[in-house]
Amino acid sequence: MKFPVPKWHERDGGRYLGTGSYNVTRDPDEGWVNVGTYRVMIQNKNTAGFYISPGKHGRIHRDKYAARGEMMPAIVVPGGDPLTFLMAQSETPYGTCEFDLVGAMRRRAVQGDSRKSHGPAIPANAEIALEGYVDPTEKMMEGRVRRMDGYYASDTRPEPIFTSKRFIIATIRFCWAALRSVRRTNWRGYRAV
Repeated sequence: MKFPVPKWHERDGGRYLGTGSYNVTRDPDEGWVNVGTYRVMIQNKNTAGFYISPGKHGRIHRDKYAARGEMMPAIVVPGGDPLTFLMAQSETPYGTCEFDLVGAMRRRAVQGDSRKSHGPAIPANAEIALEGYVDPTEKMMEGRVRRMDGYYASDTRPEPIFTSKRFIIATIRFCWAALRSVRRTNWRGYRAV
C-alpha cells in the first residue's frame, strides 16, 4: 500500500481499509450499479478480504457472478465523497443506484470514468480508489473487526478476496474511517445528516 492502513482495535483480525469506504459493483444480469459499505481487510500488497453480509446488494451481485463462474469487477473507494459514503450505508430499494440518489440530492449527476475501468465507472471525485476483482472461489481468512457499537459481530472465517489491479490516488489524499466505540459513535452523526 502507498499509505498506512491502521489496525483500529487491539482484537481486530487485521488492518481494515474499509471502515469509512464505499464499494462499487455492477449487476451482471440487469446492469444496475450498487454502491455499498463492505468490510475490506488488507491481506497483502494487492489483496484484501472482502466481506459482504448476506442479503446486501453487493452480495447478490457477487453471488450472480459466482453462479456464472466469473470474478466480480469492483471498485473500493476509501477516499471519496462523504455524501456518497453516507448514501452507500443506507438501505435503498433493489435496483436503485446510490450514485443516482446522490446526484438527485445535489441536482447534478455524479461524474465517473468508465473508459479507464474494466467494471463500474470510477467516481471522478475519488481521492483514493482501488480497481480490481472479487474472486468468489479464492478465499482468505477475514475478520474480526470491532463494530460501531463496540462489539465484534463475527469471528475470523474464510471470505472471498478482492484483488487490486490498479491503484488511483489524487493529489489531495483523504482516507475516511468510521471509528468504532463502546460509547456514542460518529455513526449516529452520519445517519442524522
